[in-house]
Amino acid sequence: MVKVRRALVAGCGGAVVAATIAVGGWFLLPLPLEPYDTIAGGTIGTLPLFGEMALAVGVIAGGAALGVVYAFVFEFVTRRAGLVVGALLGVASGGAAWLGVGLGAWFFPGVAMLLPAEVSMLFNSLPALSLLVVAHAAYGATVGAWYRAPIHKPDAVTRVMWREVYPTEKELN
Repeated sequence: MVKVRRALVAGCGGAVVAATIAVGGWFLLPLPLEPYDTIAGGTIGTLPLFGEMALAVGVIAGGAALGVVYAFVFEFVTRRAGLVVGALLGVASGGAAWLGVGLGAWFFPGVAMLLPAEVSMLFNSLPALSLLVVAHAAYGATVGAWYRAPIHKPDAVTRVMWREVYPTEKELN
């Protein structure tokens, strides 16, 4: 049992916060002029207005879907939700996203060549990587704060029966 509506709303709000941090932070980073030229000439930098709007809708829809995943983690794994738990989950999610982009570029180089400037900036710039992690941490903190207390209490009894496959206490004869 998960509070789906609250998770969807929290995910949308978190996506707006993360996108604001990512876009605003990008312009505030002390980078030399070359990265700005690289991104401006890249695929995302040359999108028309309709493409930018579609990208924004995709980011918010993806944030809503990820909010439901976070809700499952809040309910069944941590059994807690809040700023700190969400931020820690967001940092882990940001690291997983970074690794996922790297593995995607490795396994599917043709797809990665559709976004060469963006992928190059993500893996060749420490400020861009730190901005990705901070945006994901802010997303997680927002989702954790908006989701509030999970339905399942931390001390609730689980239905999972844990059985020891190999006993740890053996008779020594």
